[in-house]
Amino acid sequence: MPVPDHLFKPTHTFNDLYWHYGAATRAAHLFRSTAAYLAVFVHALPSVAWGVIFFGCFIGLTPSAAAKDPVVSSYLFYLVSGLSLLSPVFFALAQMPPGIRYFNVFLFLAVFIALLRICSRQYRSRLKPLVVAVSIGLLVAEVLAYRPVFGAFAPFWAHEPDTRFTATVQPGQLVSMFRWTGWGEEVMLAGRRIENRCRNAGCGDIRLFWAYPGAWLQPTAIARENIAGITGHSRLNYDDREYVVVNRSAVVQQMVSFPRQADPVDTIRFGGYTQAWIFRGDDLRKAGFRF
Repeated sequence: MPVPDHLFKPTHTFNDLYWHYGAATRAAHLFRSTAAYLAVFVHALPSVAWGVIFFGCFIGLTPSAAAKDPVVSSYLFYLVSGLSLLSPVFFALAQMPPGIRYFNVFLFLAVFIALLRICSRQYRSRLKPLVVAVSIGLLVAEVLAYRPVFGAFAPFWAHEPDTRFTATVQPGQLVSMFRWTGWGEEVMLAGRRIENRCRNAGCGDIRLFWAYPGAWLQPTAIARENIAGITGHSRLNYDDREYVVVNRSAVVQQMVSFPRQADPVDTIRFGGYTQAWIFRGDDLRKAGFRF
């Protein structure tokens, strides 16, 4: 989607795309982009990880604690932690892309240093294993539902209940900077659900098409040659043995039009947020939609 003439147009592109935030001036653009990058950074970690960082930052601040454990009060630890936590601001100033994966090193450093500072202190032997076990349990419980790709993760407190934002998609627009739009993993996720639907009647003639490039390495009931991308009208029969999975990335990047006239047979959702829609061919035909 082109940047409107009355809005500020960034000087840099990423993959030939401008990241803009509806700002009219350079200052407003910088403010909004910084806020967006900070939101991506904060939402990238499980809640327990932020608890570790917060707790680790305040260990050894008193003179008595510093005297007992100089490692904890090392200025190098504070410097690296501070720079890591401020990395979203540096990214915004440089107008670099705000993807979660670009913050991986800084997120790791922040958590790793906090863990080092916590582990350097001496705790009662009975309390330490309990704290570790509870922390690991909370972490696993929060992230397990978002497999197989890390990008779909969002902490439990970030769930958006408003379906006007979570269940709709517009070309060229991101609903939220910190919510995943899909990277092709939907092909496998959709395929597994379709297999469950057709297992009793047989899946040999089922065809699965994707709008955004993806792969399913080990399909079982659906033949591998029946899984392909949308390449033209000749490939699609629009019948009841045909399914098309459309993720947000395909629509946002304007690779395909979204079939708003048709109702999906299923959706792929993470944390209340719709990432992809699964349509059946005959439903698309009845709605008068063709890719």
